[in-house]
Amino acid sequence: MTFNFFNVRKLYTKTALYKNVQLTKDRFPNLKRGSYAKVDSTDVEFFKSLVGVNNFITGEEVKSYNEDWLKSISGFSKYVLKPKTTEQVSSILKYCYKRGIAVCIQGGNTGLVGGSIPVFDEVILSTSAMNKIISFNKISGVLVCQAGCVLENLMNYVQNEGFIIPFDLGAKGTCQIGGNLATNAGGLRLIKYGSLQGSVLGLQAVVLLMIIQFKI
Repeated sequence: MTFNFFNVRKLYTKTALYKNVQLTKDRFPNLKRGSYAKVDSTDVEFFKSLVGVNNFITGEEVKSYNEDWLKSISGFSKYVLKPKTTEQVSSILKYCYKRGIAVCIQGGNTGLVGGSIPVFDEVILSTSAMNKIISFNKISGVLVCQAGCVLENLMNYVQNEGFIIPFDLGAKGTCQIGGNLATNAGGLRLIKYGSLQGSVLGLQAVVLLMIIQFKI
């Protein structure tokens, strides 16, 4: 007699995916909001002046940023900021640090463990507007780009030059390279090329109140 062992996973139908998602704070009542400040009208005006009205999102549009892809985790943030430069990110974090406002960083929001979703009413800082390819050296094969570049766009860009990105994912049409690096995502080419972090030559990051460069 032959036995087949396999994992049974929940089938997410279209109806299930678009149901109203229970707030994470209600699912886990032991979670308590920290003593962070609430965003007021002065904060809103500052954010708008910094990133521009078109990159300041509020209202019904925020819903998709508050929920994960599986529709299993949900926060209740009211504001999404979409900076375009590292300097804008730095200014946002400096301001929020001084005001005591909690921030949730979000890339393509394709993760399945809720790491990019606010738990409470944190301000969401989305990297999706930081999507520029800065440079590509055809001799060394070194690509410099912003954190919000969609993986598939990078793959298509270097493919036109006769190169490949040593990393691939099913979510490549939506996921962003910043999130890929932050999670050291494995992907379909892990065995051949190794971990994604092994291909990183340097980073520019905002740490506390400064912008620093990491080079390997």
